Amino acid sequence: MTVLEILQARRTVHDEIQAISRQIESCQHTGKPTGYPTGISPEKVKDTGGEGSESEYVRLAIATNHPEAMRGQHEAGYRAALDRLMEGKRDILMAAEELIELERDGVSRAILRYYYCNGLTDAEAGAVIGMGKETVCRKRKKSVRFFEKDAKKYANIEEKLKEILKKVNRSQ
Repeated sequence: MTVLEILQARRTVHDEIQAISRQIESCQHTGKPTGYPTGISPEKVKDTGGEGSESEYVRLAIATNHPEAMRGQHEAGYRAALDRLMEGKRDILMAAEELIELERDGVSRAILRYYYCNGLTDAEAGAVIGMGKETVCRKRKKSVRFFEKDAKKYANIEEKLKEILKKVNRSQ
């Protein structure tokens, strides 16, 4: 993978994380009035084990058609999907962060993070930083160009860059 491919993959991971997070939020209980318990209420069930059996046990309505239980199952499934995504994309996440750390200018690092890690557009990142959209775009592209072409002038950066690319390419 190239530097730009790693950074674009990082942005895609951010979009996937956001999509799954929205699905999790849609499954969460919208609630009862404050102070009331939310979620699935346990039911006390009498033991039907035979004559003279007086015991009770508590049961949660999971794996049923109970709406609260179904919502809980969906939420658990989406959380598991989010965990799998994070585990599977850990190399991309780490490589992108290591690449961004190689940028010497703090403003450019912030722009790279806002764009590739937080999913902001150039205009949105510019509004946060206090710059115009064109300036943000120019600085972002200049940083990527530096990593792809000009890093060879700096031995320590070039070595780190090669190491990062090697790690990611090995894991793919």
